[in-house]
Amino acid sequence: MSDDVLASLSPRQREVYRLIGAGVLIKNIGEELGIREATVRDHIKAVRAKLPNRSNETIARMLQAYETAHPQSWGETPQTVEPADTAPLAGSGSDGIARSGQDRIEPRATAAGGIVNLLFPSLGRPPNALDSSARIALILLMTVLAMAAIVAGGWALIAFSDYLRELNRHGG
Repeated sequence: MSDDVLASLSPRQREVYRLIGAGVLIKNIGEELGIREATVRDHIKAVRAKLPNRSNETIARMLQAYETAHPQSWGETPQTVEPADTAPLAGSGSDGIARSGQDRIEPRATAAGGIVNLLFPSLGRPPNALDSSARIALILLMTVLAMAAIVAGGWALIAFSDYLRELNRHGG
């Protein structure tokens, strides 16, 4: 049944779900395809009406598997989409479409990567997944860390210089 539905998707619907599978934000899909965000959401609604009770990520994975198994049926070379290692869309409504500015696909937390995701939230996400305030915060954090390293290096140099002076003063 789902193969028939996937075969019936329009080229634009397939493009939308390829980008969702790649972890692109819904608001950025419209920019990438040159269409309005509302049109992207209309495509998502149309597909989800055909495949109810499935998340956008599941549909994207199903599409990738279908295109890989049936490359000739599309009349084009299927595009490979690397699925993001993600949890369900944050803020999803009953229709599965993220709402109220929560279009980001959040990475799964892991014990080893938890602190890295906290300090550097863009790792493992598409390059434009950070909003402007998060980018500014990251730039400020990196600037503070760089300045701390410079200051610490300066203090270490001064301390080493004082140590050498003491050695020379005591004839050592």
